[in-house]
Amino acid sequence: MIEASVVSAMRSTDRDFSIEKATKLGAKVFTGIADPAVAEDEFMKLVQWSSTIAEYQKKFVQLSKYAQVLVGIEIDKCRRFEDGLREEIRSSLTATGWSKFGKLLESALRVGKSMSDRITDKEHIKS
Repeated sequence: MIEASVVSAMRSTDRDFSIEKATKLGAKVFTGIADPAVAEDEFMKLVQWSSTIAEYQKKFVQLSKYAQVLVGIEIDKCRRFEDGLREEIRSSLTATGWSKFGKLLESALRVGKSMSDRITDKEHIKS
């Protein structure tokens, strides 16, 4: 119950997101990013790199809460997610023009698995 009151108080109009204020309100555990501007900036720079698709998706969803202007419409959310995927995965998905995030994620996971399976098959052939 303390967490709910802390979150509620942290959303006040004074925009004080300091650790000191949260501590005064009773917070004992701190996770994530305290400053929405920092989170939005991190979201804008988010790309998959060496993360798995599931790891990238988790971070994307977490940070997108702070960038609702950019991903409030599902097709925009799809475009932004797709843009952050590694090129070899993105190139297999782009032609479809996704408008449902769940379907895009499902397809990205399938493409990623297929690519991983091909690499594994090539390694078995070499040995």
